[in-house]
Amino acid sequence: MKLRREVKTLWIPLLVMSLLTAIMSCALDETTRPVIEKPGAVGAPQDGGGGEEGGGGGGMTVNLGDSFNGELGDTLIVPVHVNGVIDTTKGFQATIRASSGLSIVSSSIGAYLTNADPNAFGWAGFNSDGSYTMVATMGPGHCSTSGFGTIFNVKVTSTTEGEHHVTLVASPEGAVTPSPYANKCQTNGPLSVTYGNTNTNCTYVNP
Repeated sequence: MKLRREVKTLWIPLLVMSLLTAIMSCALDETTRPVIEKPGAVGAPQDGGGGEEGGGGGGMTVNLGDSFNGELGDTLIVPVHVNGVIDTTKGFQATIRASSGLSIVSSSIGAYLTNADPNAFGWAGFNSDGSYTMVATMGPGHCSTSGFGTIFNVKVTSTTEGEHHVTLVASPEGAVTPSPYANKCQTNGPLSVTYGNTNTNCTYVNP
């Protein structure tokens, strides 16, 4: 009788754990995988936090950085900037696509967020259409008032010689949150934001 009671007692938490595991598995799309590296981690891209001022017309815009050159197999870091911020911000979402022959390796949170909150967090992953969405936010009590800066850094690489492209694109059809997206600090509501410079050239040469 004592053995049966012990087995019954163990069976209940095991069932609860199995249910939680099932719920978590359903919550993540098969094409989504957390790939954002914590800022400062080994191999994580670093930036100075200043970003690129300008890069768009009136209002807040999300922009790609300048063109980049590398040798075959090199990992290039493509920054994603925000410009024209006139309100306190909490977080951002952007979606990119790499042209054929260029691979997205990983991404990290930019200094626009980590300067305001060193523990800013987020996730990123590939969508079913091959695009790649990045999300980052600051924790409770943290906001940014800077007018511009780097919100994401994207690592790309290629073994194909020639000019490749990284492009800012809209969220896939049916996505819960549109890209680009920014939310306000005080209310957590959406802010008006559009894409500015949507293309970056990454040219690879054979050494």
